[in-house]
Amino acid sequence: MCTWVELWRTFRPDSDVLVFPETFGSRVLEYPGKKVIFNKNLYYGFSVLRGKSADQDPYNGSNLLGVMAVSEHNQRHIKFAYPHLSVCRVVEHIDETRFPFVRFDKKKPQGTYVSKSPSVLASILRTLETRARHGHSRLANFKWIEIQGKTEHQVSELLQESMIFLFPSVEEGLGRLPLEALLAGCMVLAFDVEPMTEYVPRSFVSKYMDICSLVSKIEEAVNPDCNLKALQEEIIVGRNTALTFSAAQQERTVCEAWELFLR
Repeated sequence: MCTWVELWRTFRPDSDVLVFPETFGSRVLEYPGKKVIFNKNLYYGFSVLRGKSADQDPYNGSNLLGVMAVSEHNQRHIKFAYPHLSVCRVVEHIDETRFPFVRFDKKKPQGTYVSKSPSVLASILRTLETRARHGHSRLANFKWIEIQGKTEHQVSELLQESMIFLFPSVEEGLGRLPLEALLAGCMVLAFDVEPMTEYVPRSFVSKYMDICSLVSKIEEAVNPDCNLKALQEEIIVGRNTALTFSAAQQERTVCEAWELFLR
């Protein structure tokens, strides 16, 4: 990897193109030459532009060739906000070999989560705990583990062992962890907001902020009397969708984006 000093020694603003993350915001305009914005999260990208005028908006820059977006949700919203821009959806590669599939009935009685939307997450976990304590579910001995500060290998092992991956976040650009969890055979629980609805199986999705529904889905899944065959089929549907986030798809969509930008 080269340093900025080394980059500027070889950079040719008349022909080279700089690619910036969406979080650079107005700083994109400080750099010379042609540019592309790689937008991984619509919400982060727009948040850093709060209070900025039109001439401080990098999406209005005269040297911007286009935007790469990691989901249909990001692409649609950016194109709606900036109809004049070329906005291409590019597929991120999620390596299935790093997240081996394990059948639901071979997993430990445990679930995982990340600390996004913490107040919502706390409400879900408290509801699960108190219902189990009062005998309203089979989750008394169910363990919940937070994914934080772990290596990719540790995350992979945790997802392979876990029945449930809880993801109540509503401000995602794509959400790599839910896709990794689907590859590993987890039941991924989320709300019906984009972009999660692009890949999470419909039966695993609850209405926005319907915590009762989400908790009920978890309780039903870990009940010994659940329809394991139907549940496993839905998990396979989710895994097959996650498998479309392949290296070949990434190469194809990125190449198509560059062909459009450089016409």
